[in-house]
Amino acid sequence: NCFSDAIVVCLTNCLTSVFAGFAIFSILGHMAHISGKEVSQVVKSGFDLAFIAYPEALAQLPGGPFWSILFFFMLLTLGLDSQFASIETITTTIQDLFPKVMKKMRVPITLGCCLVLFLLGLVCVTQAGIYWVHLIDHFCAGWGILIAAILEIIGIIWIYGG
Repeated sequence: NCFSDAIVVCLTNCLTSVFAGFAIFSILGHMAHISGKEVSQVVKSGFDLAFIAYPEALAQLPGGPFWSILFFFMLLTLGLDSQFASIETITTTIQDLFPKVMKKMRVPITLGCCLVLFLLGLVCVTQAGIYWVHLIDHFCAGWGILIAAILEIIGIIWIYGG
């Protein structure tokens, strides 16, 4: 049942976001209390939150190394999951365009896609990598993705009907 699945996914997403908000803001509140600052002055959002504030707070917990290992393992699995979705989207698009080629060469095309994305990502691990990440985040996320999603919805509605 597609309708009930959509409701469950939306509710799960909302509840997960609320739970994550409690986790993040309770740690930020604790750090603000310890340092005697306002919460807005403790840390900004983005990389500072994930790689500075949160590990610092985890280090203060009993069994800090264990929680830090779990946190960074979670970041690793989150990144891998995002990559799986990206690779599958690209290879499925190629398969839809050229089904006969993909039937024979699925593994080499998938490996080639991974290699190209790896080479494109190498610039992000240089000394200027954080600047590249901020540029990519600023110009590729946000309005561009929103407009592309709206155009996809309009295209689907136009082709298949409302």
